[in-house]
Amino acid sequence: HEGTFLQIGSVLRALNKPAKEVARTYREALDHTQTTPDLLCQLGLCYLRQNEHQRAFEFLGNALTHDPKHFDAILGAGSIIQENGDYDVALHKYRVAVAQKPKCPELWSNIGLALLGKRKLQAAVSALEKANDEAPLEWIVHYNLAVAYLNHNLYVRAFHYFQSTSRFQDTFAPAFLYMAVCQALLHDPANAKKHFDMALDKIRASKDHHAKDIPLTIAAHLNYALFLYNEKNFNDARAQYRAMDALLKTCQKKKDLLGLLDPEILERAAELEKRLRLDEEAKPSSSGDAAPAKTDERPTS
Repeated sequence: HEGTFLQIGSVLRALNKPAKEVARTYREALDHTQTTPDLLCQLGLCYLRQNEHQRAFEFLGNALTHDPKHFDAILGAGSIIQENGDYDVALHKYRVAVAQKPKCPELWSNIGLALLGKRKLQAAVSALEKANDEAPLEWIVHYNLAVAYLNHNLYVRAFHYFQSTSRFQDTFAPAFLYMAVCQALLHDPANAKKHFDMALDKIRASKDHHAKDIPLTIAAHLNYALFLYNEKNFNDARAQYRAMDALLKTCQKKKDLLGLLDPEILERAAELEKRLRLDEEAKPSSSGDAAPAKTDERPTS
């Protein structure tokens, strides 16, 4: 019976079983029971957790074909759509979902991210604040809100939410990286340096550290190098630049990785290379401070 398989899947997720194992249960259900929106949606969400977005979207789309108002399918499909930059399409789908669950924090978090992608910063902050009101202990909401404030140049508020993210999720390297960026912008070099080092340590120590983390590592080395340059620590800035440049060369060999890089990162890297004058002594008197590479990098909720 469909309900039995759904219940087994819920138990497996509660036990933190691998998404592949949970997906196997739902695929078995499709072989033995009638196809339903709930089964299709849960299988799609399993593929989404495995970052298999194409397969996830296929099953989530099928769920919506059976039930255009299926809430979880809308949320899952919308997150994939907005990750591909189709923010207006995602927001259109979210309007249907809001009518059903107007107080869902995951929904308001995704709405906030879509608005942030459209550079509607004030509206993004407002949506993310709604998500935070409904789920004040949800670390992803805190992180997304911090990113919105950072893009809004509200560095103290951004730092506050990056810091709370780090307390809820103390292995999440981006929180430490952008705490450091905020502290650099707030002229707190000692703590900025400490958090840059912590961010890089956490990236290296991550159990899940693999190729997809290269863009994050590049952003960490680049922002650290820009910070050190502005502090007139040119030797260490060069060392961070070289570490970043080695990773950029790796990305250039793998087009799928290069596509993950924010264009601003590439622009800032080129600017820093000129400023450092790698083949001769730096001449800081002829140039001003280098701006940090901010981020719109964020996990979806």
